[in-house]
Amino acid sequence: MKVIYLVGTLGAGGLERFVTRMALMAKRTGAFTPAIICLTSKTGLFLAQLEQAGVEVVQGPSGWYRSLIGVYRLKNTIAKLNGDIVHSQVNYSLLQQFLASVWAGSKYAVTERSKYSRSGMDLVRRRIQFRILKFFEVRYSANAVAVAQHLSKMVGVPVEYFTVIPNGVEITSPNLEKIATIKRRLNIGVEDFTIGYVARMDPPKGHLFLLNVLRILIIEKKLPCKVLLVGDGSMRKLIEERIHEFGLSDYIILTGVVADVEDWMPVFDMVMLLSNREGMPNAILEAMAASRPIVATAVGNIPELLGNEAGIVVAHDADSANVADLVESLMNDKAKRQFIGEKACEKIRDLYSIEKTWSKLLAYYEAILGLKRESGYGS
Repeated sequence: MKVIYLVGTLGAGGLERFVTRMALMAKRTGAFTPAIICLTSKTGLFLAQLEQAGVEVVQGPSGWYRSLIGVYRLKNTIAKLNGDIVHSQVNYSLLQQFLASVWAGSKYAVTERSKYSRSGMDLVRRRIQFRILKFFEVRYSANAVAVAQHLSKMVGVPVEYFTVIPNGVEITSPNLEKIATIKRRLNIGVEDFTIGYVARMDPPKGHLFLLNVLRILIIEKKLPCKVLLVGDGSMRKLIEERIHEFGLSDYIILTGVVADVEDWMPVFDMVMLLSNREGMPNAILEAMAASRPIVATAVGNIPELLGNEAGIVVAHDADSANVADLVESLMNDKAKRQFIGEKACEKIRDLYSIEKTWSKLLAYYEAILGLKRESGYGS
């Protein structure tokens, strides 16, 4: 069996991490042969790692979605890779992707990764597109129960239609040497309370809300800490300006994108994510796997992930002062932080380990090829 993944690039996002983990797992186990087509640009954080492992990565044709000639060129790219399944991770121009895939003789499948808000003609187009793909028995999956439920309401089919395949992660143990190296490089003291915020610097990720919280916490409440903003994106300049405006320059470090997020998580005494839209965020899963206490907004699948005392969930429109009070309380209670971290890691072990995700993914592919019955939603 050969599976071709469609991605935009191999950057630092959740879908790229998922594809990288599954492709490397496939190479290690020999369960199937993975290949990747970068529809936007053959670049990104994980490119070298994948190619070093022997995963074939190719550049998609330019303008593949604009015309029948473009679709034909994408068909040729897929045909050269000779995949049994084309598994799309990008939610645009799906009909063109589908046509190119079946034209090349491959089965086509789609994964939805966030609760995308749609209305008006955009929603109408999405529903028509979904009905066409459903007519041709295209398999849909979601990376979270909440995403499956949202998609179900949007397109008007039972939620059981969507297989849930979460972004599984590996349990990580603290590497004291790596922790010391990272802190030394960033000039973070051994005793400095450190907060991690791992997210692309784009509007939905809540960086400006975070800075309002930190201004109250650090400037008004005078609770010094180091905050690491891990990631990059379109809002970086605005974020830097706001940090300077709030007088937070001595407390916040912008690390840029890092490849080894799992090595960074144990550096943090606490992890925060104040997004206003998510699916199943890898940053949360990786923090849980590292036994970190987490404060995050109640969007996407976060309430499910952090339920049963595995983290602290706040409303996405919560008041900055209330969130600052909550963070202050957690900073001052080491025992509670340890308890939450242990609960989080236990949930990863029970529900979101990479092994469980791998098993669900293989069952999904077997169902697409008619090898055995798929168990479906939430399995």
